[in-house]
Amino acid sequence: MASYAPVSTGSTFGEPGPLDADDFDARRGDSELGRHDDDDDDEKRGVRDDSGQETVEEEELDEAATLLGNGKVEGADGASGDDALQVKRLSRSSDPGGAHARRPAAWKLWGGRGTGGMTKAEKALFTKEMFSQILPSMILSLLGAILTGLLLERLQKWRVFIRIEELFILVPILLNLKGNLEMNLAARFSTSANIGELDLRLTRRSLIFGNLALLQVQALLVSLISGLLSFALGMLARNGVHHGLQHPIHNPNTPDNAAAGGTGVTDALRGGYFEALLILCVSMLAASLSSAILGSFMCSLVVLCRRYKINPDNIATPMASALGDLLTLIILGLLSSLFAKFMGTLVSTAVFLCLLAAIGLNVVITFRNAYVQELLTIGWSPLFAAMVIASASGLVLEAYVNEYRGFALFAPVLTALSGNAGSIFVSRISTALHSSSTEHYAVVAFTLFAITSPVLLVFLAFAWLTGQATVSFTFALAFVAVVCVQVALALALGYFTTLLLWKWDYDPDVYALPLLSSFLDVTGQLMLVAAFAIARHVAGAPPSSSTTLEGTEPPLAMLML
Repeated sequence: MASYAPVSTGSTFGEPGPLDADDFDARRGDSELGRHDDDDDDEKRGVRDDSGQETVEEEELDEAATLLGNGKVEGADGASGDDALQVKRLSRSSDPGGAHARRPAAWKLWGGRGTGGMTKAEKALFTKEMFSQILPSMILSLLGAILTGLLLERLQKWRVFIRIEELFILVPILLNLKGNLEMNLAARFSTSANIGELDLRLTRRSLIFGNLALLQVQALLVSLISGLLSFALGMLARNGVHHGLQHPIHNPNTPDNAAAGGTGVTDALRGGYFEALLILCVSMLAASLSSAILGSFMCSLVVLCRRYKINPDNIATPMASALGDLLTLIILGLLSSLFAKFMGTLVSTAVFLCLLAAIGLNVVITFRNAYVQELLTIGWSPLFAAMVIASASGLVLEAYVNEYRGFALFAPVLTALSGNAGSIFVSRISTALHSSSTEHYAVVAFTLFAITSPVLLVFLAFAWLTGQATVSFTFALAFVAVVCVQVALALALGYFTTLLLWKWDYDPDVYALPLLSSFLDVTGQLMLVAAFAIARHVAGAPPSSSTTLEGTEPPLAMLML
């Protein structure tokens, strides 16, 4: 698990503030902050690992790690040198004198200093600060989810998405895998900001370029796998194996296919080498461009938050969620139309080779940066585990989206906003654990609940008033209950998942968010099915959506899986 040099900060209520560079030397002797208070000094010296090799004394390790975190051990190329790399390796080792030595003080937070001994006035000020920072990001996240759904409804009618079915299949797979990358970047960078690693220019530059290079590696590899998987599913569909990810016009069991005159009318560009290369190029190039744009934006946002004393944990992950899918979908649609014009030429082959070379180049850059080097080999398992878990929500969607009209309207928004509440909680707890500071769990959880639940209920009223859905009184009550349970579940899962991962020596900034978001997709959709079922049982018929959503509901809901 990533180990950071603990840094004391001067801001109120445990939210770290900017650290003056002149204070670093004075604070180097404060390295006992993250250690267990009861550890004996003799036990810290001369500890041997499993191989019998003596490790560096913990006092020396903490001092070196502090120097590394301050950017004072830097190579000429902006990445840390051999000494810095050795310090990072030692600080993240599994011996008792290494990473675990500074954990117990932070681990005491498991007991839950719920309010941190705050007075009523302090609680009121703390809650006001959280409201002012989180509420705008939640509203933007809601707008992002709605705009993304509307955009997909338009894109699925484009000629290129109809004629090349694999492009349509690619959308939910790519967004599912790639959406977690920006969330992880936002969480990692927020932690780096809050523990003071961005306060010096050299360290900040190494962290930014290292994280952006790592994001390119992850985005290109994830999009390559997404493209291959979508092409394989397209081949299965061409051989009569129909599935829920298909475009409705290609599925003989849908009214859209019958209205188009059968499957044969759209087979002109289906299959072959050039189509496979088009899918891979569009997928990888869209992921790379969106990651470069959004990654740069997220890094800049976190740096600005640090400068203006705003906690990035409250803003970064919701913004990544709101903008990530929307930006990727826009670029994917434009590139699909562009590359379709070069079908049958070697343009896609040349671009694909360049993208493979870009993977190698970014791997080298990332490997030379000690801050992010180890992330090349960790963090992949939660991404693909999240995809497996999300497939369960796909089964729920396929079974009920046509049975309950309006299901696809509410499911993406419910899962997105509850997931954002959980991600903010995870990010704040992770920062507290890495910096050994106090987090006011009960106050934070109550504030997140008080912000997220009303936003979801306002969306319910908006859908009813604008005619997007017919909402009965019974369904409204059931939806209120679903919102309360789902948001509470998101906060509880975020709390226990983060602390358990920390206890088991896994960095929550890397492992927690993909698992949390995918699990909340499943629970949110299951509870929403229950709400529709209750409304139908009481009223004799389920609430129905407006006719403008007919025939486009499955793709809209699949977008957020």
